[in-house]
Amino acid sequence: MVEKKAVLSPNDWLDYANDLSIFWQDLKVELTKYEMLYKSEISDMIEDGEKISGAKLKVEGKSENYRMFSYLKGRDEIIKEFIKIAKKKATREQDF
Repeated sequence: MVEKKAVLSPNDWLDYANDLSIFWQDLKVELTKYEMLYKSEISDMIEDGEKISGAKLKVEGKSENYRMFSYLKGRDEIIKEFIKIAKKKATREQDF
C-alpha cells in the first residue's frame, strides 16, 4: 500500500502499527535468545583464560549466534522505525 501511495485512514495506520508491535514482541524474544547465546560463548572463552577483548573479537568474527543477533538487532531497528512512522502518519492524516 505504501508503494502504491494509497491513502489510508488514521485507524488503518494505527492497526498496522499494532500488528507490527505484535510481531516485534516475537522478534524481541529471539533477539534476547541470540544475545544470551553469543555472550555465553564469550563468557566460556574468558573462563578458559582468554582476555575479554580477544574473546569478543573471536566470537564476533566466527559465531553464528552473533551473526543472528546482529541480523535481528537490525530488524529490530527497522520495525521500531516503521512503527514510529505509522504513528506519525496516523496523527498527520487525522489533522487533514
